[in-house]
Amino acid sequence: MAKRFTAEEVAEKLREEGDKGITKRTVNYYAFDKNMFEISLRGKKIFTEKEIDKIRAVRMLKEYTSCNLTEIKKIINLKDLEEIKEMCLKRAEEMRHSLQLAELSEKNSLLKQRRHRSFPSDDYDMDNYQKGRRTIKINDDVRLVVSSSVDDEKILKIIGQIKKIF
Repeated sequence: MAKRFTAEEVAEKLREEGDKGITKRTVNYYAFDKNMFEISLRGKKIFTEKEIDKIRAVRMLKEYTSCNLTEIKKIINLKDLEEIKEMCLKRAEEMRHSLQLAELSEKNSLLKQRRHRSFPSDDYDMDNYQKGRRTIKINDDVRLVVSSSVDDEKILKIIGQIKKIF
């Protein structure tokens, strides 16, 4: 027979897995108020690993998608936890890629603005500016000096790698 858990035990188990915001009340809300999944057992210890996986799926879908609870209910009752994990990982990767593109676009815009100035800003070093090099302030501790022949795309990649380190 499958091990059975109370709502409090489910919440504690999920908190140990890293879901710090879940409570007994949240577990009961998904199970009884919103009827997110069917519960076949009765009594105090009614949750099995199957129901716990459904709750894990609800939490993942809430975090990584824009689905409402009605849509989430359909998904968790059609797909298993592994399929939902894959779906959420794909969505997280899409979000990360979108953020990277937005960040690159913003940096590219700043580089273009700087290139059109007739004099160097405080992010540039006058000596390097006159020698055909650019000095780019990455943060308070790091400045990057590059030849003016290095294109913006390469500079953005270099800046991205440096920011991963710092």
